[in-house]
Amino acid sequence: MHRRRVGVAVEDGELPAGGHQALATQQRDRAAALTVVSSGSGGTPLILAWDKDTRGFYLCANPANPAGSPANPAVAVNASGIYDIDGDSIGDVTVVVAGTAANRTVSVTNSHGITNTLQVRYYLRSGALLYVYMYSTINGTLNTAMYRGPLYGDQTLVDGEYEAGFWGLTHKLDAGDPTSIEYGAALQP
Repeated sequence: MHRRRVGVAVEDGELPAGGHQALATQQRDRAAALTVVSSGSGGTPLILAWDKDTRGFYLCANPANPAGSPANPAVAVNASGIYDIDGDSIGDVTVVVAGTAANRTVSVTNSHGITNTLQVRYYLRSGALLYVYMYSTINGTLNTAMYRGPLYGDQTLVDGEYEAGFWGLTHKLDAGDPTSIEYGAALQP
């Protein structure tokens, strides 16, 4: 079994209040599944991800659908600022956004010295994604992914392997002012 970690596995009952986890698994036949577990209603949106359909960054609880849904709300990250992730009207996550719509970088500001950027650059053909280049840097460690659209096989080169479909890179935060940020990748159907 091939696994892409998008969270930390925990035993039943170990998930702290407001916590969440996501784990994508992939079998040999390349069928993939994503399970998101949350102890809050809908989960606290502490995963930074780019959505292939809306072409925008989000703080979300479900990286398979970063733009969110009524069951898993997400917070759009459109500009530098402080974003409320738990609905209490108090800013929780501070981000810096740079670049253009088609070449954007988002960094999460923190007081713990964790340098991080998640960058996405994309190209369209007739309104559809042709290529998407993704770069994740956390404390100097670079991970990259490249998606080739349906014209070129609808596949992503991620973690050194070609995977069917669009696999978006993610940054999982452990808190609004994170003490750790984890790299991950998640299949977006």
